[in-house]
Amino acid sequence: LAAKEAASRRWKMMCTSEVPAEAWVNFESKMNEWAFHYLMLAINGDSNYPKVLDHGYGPPHSWFGMEVPGCRGPGTAENPDNNYSFIPVDGRSHFELHGKLSDITVQECPIHVVGNLSMGMNLACLDWRDVELEEDGSFVVTISPEPADGRKNHIQTMINARYIFVRASRIDWREKPHALRIKRVTPPTAPPQTIEQIAELANRYIIDDISENFWFHRMVACVDVNTCTEPETTTFFGGMAIQRLARGHIKLNENEAFIFTLKPGGSKYWVTVLYDYWLMSGDFWNRQSTLNNDQSVPNEDGSYTYVFSLRDPGVHN
Repeated sequence: LAAKEAASRRWKMMCTSEVPAEAWVNFESKMNEWAFHYLMLAINGDSNYPKVLDHGYGPPHSWFGMEVPGCRGPGTAENPDNNYSFIPVDGRSHFELHGKLSDITVQECPIHVVGNLSMGMNLACLDWRDVELEEDGSFVVTISPEPADGRKNHIQTMINARYIFVRASRIDWREKPHALRIKRVTPPTAPPQTIEQIAELANRYIIDDISENFWFHRMVACVDVNTCTEPETTTFFGGMAIQRLARGHIKLNENEAFIFTLKPGGSKYWVTVLYDYWLMSGDFWNRQSTLNNDQSVPNEDGSYTYVFSLRDPGVHN
């Protein structure tokens, strides 16, 4: 709780008077999600005893009779299509990521090695299209400091490797992420952390990652109001190596709309997401705020037009 309050103060110190008043409404609940996210990362923060932490960025939900808090927070810019999995690793040890396709499986699932808590420092990436599968839909990806040397299902780590970041993108929300488990091949170099050590780690995580997420927030806030950038590779921003991102900043009155048209560039998957001021997607399960290419209706010429407005104009997109 003390770390959450310290994190809230840091956010407020960095934010200027340009922040609209409505952005501070429910800021406390957003910081609750922030704290819960980094608490989970701390619980699964030891590469000596790694687990697969699934649903790492998600809204509040019920799970096996438990009411689970959300775990997004300011600056996250999570995509509701995605299931995010985090696995602690290091740059010296050997690991195996074992997986199995689900019955209705996702089509896009890149596997990244990242070097920071916000998962934005992309050190290496295995494109899902390059992963070799067994006949039963299972696969094993080796993770170690050694180069691939011809191995397709291999990711080479660096000395500052911190997590494996798996992002399963559901074009159809009935699709299910792959089943994953992690095996540490190298023997552990330390005993399991105590609850006190985990709590101290959570204290640091909750506070330390604010500057990185503030950067993600500013990369959109700095865009001129009611404009959108061209799509560009996101590694410059600290994003994933195989994606491109267009950033838009919208401020509308009741009688205004922002109209956005795109022409597909050959990608099999894209998504348009509306975020609040803090780059959180809100309650997308009750209010339309995200549309991918499977959910969108194209124009006659194959382009796609999206309308953002405070009042529903009666169009599908």
